[in-house]
Amino acid sequence: MRIALLFLVSMAIAPAQLIFESTEMTRYLELTSQQTVAVTRLRVANTQFRLEKAERTAVINRELEVELRKSLLDPMAIGLRHVELATIQREIAEADTKLKNDIRALLTEAQKAKLKPLEDAQRLQGLVNQAVCEGFLDPLPTGSLTSGLIATTSGVGSFCLVGVGFRVP
Repeated sequence: MRIALLFLVSMAIAPAQLIFESTEMTRYLELTSQQTVAVTRLRVANTQFRLEKAERTAVINRELEVELRKSLLDPMAIGLRHVELATIQREIAEADTKLKNDIRALLTEAQKAKLKPLEDAQRLQGLVNQAVCEGFLDPLPTGSLTSGLIATTSGVGSFCLVGVGFRVP
């Protein structure tokens, strides 16, 4: 975990050399190099935050295991750890929302307009996955960005593996 943090910190120092610079989204939105560097810095900071929270979550989970193995359970100790885990989940959700908002603030109006069709497609993704699972659509060809994904459908307990649908009662 420490190596990953060091790697991310080193990337934050020289973000212009990151892979993000050449992604399809960068080309699609026609991001400037300044926007790309700013987005990369934001993403690196978010990833570093998430890694720190993952480390703390692992420690809390180990502490919970110890507490739950005791013959006399301490509800306060167990409860405090569960509250801390819930707090971490909320902090991560807030950080992700902030990341999205900060990235969008960097975009021009024309670039924001280019996101609209992607948002529309995202709203249909569940239906597309279900159509693939039920045989109405062919799965994407092997090697495409989303081929081979496990698709979930809107029903609780439903999932699809490479075009074969299953329903768990």
